[in-house]
Formats: sequence, structure tokens, C-alpha cells
Amino acid sequence: MLSSAHKRFIKEAILELPMIKNKKKEYIDRMRSEYNYDNPTPSIICSTCIGGMIYNNLGLKFMSPTINLWITPSDFTKICSDMEKYINTELCFIDDDEYDFPVGKLDDVIIYFQHYHTKKEAYDKWEERKKRIDFDNLYIITDDKDLTAKEIETLINSRYKRLVIFTNKKNKEEPFFSYKCYAWRRKVGKYSVRSLTGFAPFEKEFNYALWLSGGNI
Repeated sequence: MLSSAHKRFIKEAILELPMIKNKKKEYIDRMRSEYNYDNPTPSIICSTCIGGMIYNNLGLKFMSPTINLWITPSDFTKICSDMEKYINTELCFIDDDEYDFPVGKLDDVIIYFQHYHTKKEAYDKWEERKKRIDFDNLYIITDDKDLTAKEIETLINSRYKRLVIFTNKKNKEEPFFSYKCYAWRRKVGKYSVRSLTGFAPFEKEFNYALWLSGGNI
């Protein structure tokens, strides 16, 4: 059986194939043509790696600390219930033998710094990027995985500038966005993980360029 490192190496090699790179370039050019660069760069606060991917696709500066990490939707809801309190809480780290990457903690919220090698790297990037947050220009992205009705209500009532909750359920009302590719599943899947085609599910279905520019989801 291949190790996770070998799988990553093979995947990265495939994603560098000219045909896939050309399709990706065409896609990025289209997204950038649909994004309004006259607007201030948004602070995308999210519970998965999707924020960093969106920033990179649009060629924007990271205006958020939630980059290259993940937070359970339930803990993320806590952050959304009192954003400034959590952001201003000192980040510390806990020992968790289950993971081979840094695991941080903000009060009662756990943050999984999956794409960081050391606690120092995770801490420094978190501190650097949290100072860039524009609290008047927040865009919140999460999903309803294992959330209770009360937690969903908390998100909806958070009153941030823009909010999208990804789901696999048939729900056409904002702030929900229903993924067709997960309609047959019990819950929404890993929408920010790129497949061997070079694209993640959110890149295939969710037009974030228009959404960040003020369009409907």
C-alpha cells in the first residue's frame, strides 16, 4: 500500500501534466474575469482550506488567518458567534498523537493546521494574517456537516457581510449552497480537495468570483 507521502507525490506529478495545467489556467482566467477587483480584498473566514485556494485562484493577498487549516463546523460556528473574541484570544497548541501536524487551540475551539510543519510556522502565520482581517468586509464559508439546527441558526443570525453554508441537501434558499456531487451522500464531502482532474468540487460548482463580487449564490 502506498504511503500518504507517495500518494501526494503521484497526485502532484499528475497535476503538473500540460493538459491539466492548461485547463486550470483557462479556469483561473475565467474566474479572474468575473471577479470585481475594484472592491476591497475580502477577509474570507472559513472552516476548510477553501479560503487559501480562492485567494490563490484570484491572485489576492491573504486577508485572513484561516489558511491551510481546518476547523470542525461546530467549532467554527463558535468562532462566528463572537469573531473578535476568538480572533483576539492567544493561540496555543496541544499535543495530539492522532495528527502529524500542529493542533492549535483558541479558548474552547480546536484548529487543525494540516498544511504546516511546525507550531512556530503555524503560530507566526496565524498572528501575521489575523492582523489583516477587515471586520467590515467578512465573507464566511463553512458547511452543515454534523451541525445542529441551533448551530445553523447561530450562523444564519451572525449577520456578517456574506455567508454561505455548503450542504448536500436540496436547499435553494440563501445562505445555503447545495452541491450536486454530494446529493447521494449522507452529508457534504471534502469540497476543497482537488481530484486528479485538477479541480476541487467547489471549483466545479461554486462561482465564488461572482459571490465575492456581490452576486447571488
